[in-house]
Amino acid sequence: MMKILFVIDRGNLCGGVQKMVAEMAVKFGELYHDEVGMVMAYVDDNKLVPFLTSHHVRVYNLQCRKYSPLLPLRYARIIRKEKYEVVLTNHSFSQIFGGMASLLIPKKVRCFTTEHSLDSIRRRHAWFKPIDRFCYLRYQRVFAVSACVRDRLIAWIGPRIKGHVDVIANGVDVQSLMAAKPLPRDSFGCNEDDTLVCTISRLVAPKSLHTLIGAMTLLPDNYKCVIVGDGDQEEGLKQLAKDRQVEKRICFTGRRTDIGAILKSADVYVSTSSSEGFGLTVIEASVCGLPVVATDIPAFRELLGKEQLFNPGDETALAEKIKGWTNLPIHTDFQERYSLTRMTRMYREAMG
Repeated sequence: MMKILFVIDRGNLCGGVQKMVAEMAVKFGELYHDEVGMVMAYVDDNKLVPFLTSHHVRVYNLQCRKYSPLLPLRYARIIRKEKYEVVLTNHSFSQIFGGMASLLIPKKVRCFTTEHSLDSIRRRHAWFKPIDRFCYLRYQRVFAVSACVRDRLIAWIGPRIKGHVDVIANGVDVQSLMAAKPLPRDSFGCNEDDTLVCTISRLVAPKSLHTLIGAMTLLPDNYKCVIVGDGDQEEGLKQLAKDRQVEKRICFTGRRTDIGAILKSADVYVSTSSSEGFGLTVIEASVCGLPVVATDIPAFRELLGKEQLFNPGDETALAEKIKGWTNLPIHTDFQERYSLTRMTRMYREAMG
């Protein structure tokens, strides 16, 4: 039994990484009876709070602004006051401020971080490299969610961190996904004779969802599509669907939490992203028994076979892959390889 503090940037229930980290925090308590806390650093809707508190995770909702220089002090105060033994930071600025906070806490506290990003915004600025290098090397270990994320981090930080990084793949709540019941297909404008294509994504530029809309114009009319998520490109994508005369075949649902039920209603899953560190939704879709088509990028090459991949932005290639969905493999082994329980055990062993 140990006392562990998780740190995430915000408490958005629909954010894949935040939700997964919250589920892992709960698993630590369930499997090992650890005393678990969760720091949410920035102003947000914090929909994770009821989930966490109902599972006996203590929540520290700091309600501060994103770039507050006080964050390291506030992290350190919580760690010292509550006598946390282990700290795990996740994603973006919590990693930086967590590294700084390690200067202000007892040396016996073991500090770790998980790198989720393939291309952090910080890496667009050369002046940020020494800051990142200092902060990442403050952690006892750094966990990368995939081999490509590890390699990209080492290239950025430098060789000193090479022996400092372990790969632990993300995991999903397999039991909840498998227990989900499909929704009526007519709720997505689809009948039983249609083929329903599904994608779950933030509607932002790097997800390249215009490629999927373009592919829909090349598919027969009995191919329908459901796009789950929201983002700053939502209205533009809806207008694109209208301009390309496929708006009646595409259902935009907005944010949803019933992901398993939606996936169980679909026939094939598609990811058009141009950059990913891992690909949680690809795992979720596979666990739900869907064949997957995805872009040929490093993260997806680690998960899928060549026959499932297409070049980013190639609408024609994507349409052809979707047409052949019945011949694509379904990765039933993902239920064990990428389970939330397995991931939790790997973290516990590495940090314990």
